[in-house]
Amino acid sequence: MNIRNYNMDVLKALAIISVILLHSLTFKTELKILAPHHIKQAVPVFMILTGYNTAKSYQKRGFKTLPQFYEFNYLRKRLERLIYPFVFIWLLQMLTLFLFTDKLDLSLFIRSFFRGGRGPGSYFVPIIVQTTLLLPFIYLFLKKNKKQPLLIMFLVSLGLELFSRLTDMGAASYRLLVFRYVFALTLGVWLAMNDKKVNYKWLAFLSIVSFIYITAVNYFDWIFIMEKYWEGSHAPAYFWTLLIVVIGLKLPPVRIERKVNRIFVKIGQASYHIFLAQMVYFWRLKDLLPPLPPAVKLSLNMVLCLVLGLLFFELEKLAWKRVVSKN
Repeated sequence: MNIRNYNMDVLKALAIISVILLHSLTFKTELKILAPHHIKQAVPVFMILTGYNTAKSYQKRGFKTLPQFYEFNYLRKRLERLIYPFVFIWLLQMLTLFLFTDKLDLSLFIRSFFRGGRGPGSYFVPIIVQTTLLLPFIYLFLKKNKKQPLLIMFLVSLGLELFSRLTDMGAASYRLLVFRYVFALTLGVWLAMNDKKVNYKWLAFLSIVSFIYITAVNYFDWIFIMEKYWEGSHAPAYFWTLLIVVIGLKLPPVRIERKVNRIFVKIGQASYHIFLAQMVYFWRLKDLLPPLPPAVKLSLNMVLCLVLGLLFFELEKLAWKRVVSKN
């Protein structure tokens, strides 16, 4: 019997808390607190964990051929977990636009769906759907290529970034594409395949290189071929992210008996719903707050986003239970 690794849930909890912090702080404050090295790693952490968990799922099921990865019921269940909560949030946003503004028309309605809705982080839903479709190819490539598969995927990632520059891709299109996270997904899959034989000396060396890259781009304005958009969130940064994930997973197991740990685990399990809830909150709800001291506003942002997301998570679980019981 597999024992659940609650450390992963805590990592997800810290990542979603970091997302809320990022959407609450100014850019100047982020730089002051060295956010590029910790809380700005939130989405890359999610991507590495997505690659890791998905690869473990493939291994558990013994998938070896593409038709198995794209088997209808398996793929449907994975996409349902992403699409149904998003559709609820998207419809709520469209209803808000319809009731309180005159900005809603059919083209906006359709565009908003494919762009992941409204609010900070709305790019995440289109990208996480793309990862679901892309990960079988990454998994099979790493499974079948034993000689330098990470180097090859690193170069593929840089090639995708170069393609976006050569085609003069706009920011609105680039933000919705998985290009910048391909190598993070690859590292997650690689970790799932090699979690018992990680070379920590090499990981330490490569993470230092990533740390230098992140620092150079964010604090010394270095520009590389991939820095047109999302500076510092590209393939060269992700060995640092991998180190964060490995440390989190290898720490002593989280003891679920402790109440504070149970809270973090629950936040981690509800992280996707909290992400969707914070999109709505920062899109409209935060503007309803009166002027407040920054520390108070930050605290309110955190509490309200977490509470709304957790409620959303529990209500969806309840709804699914009722649907299943009726069937």
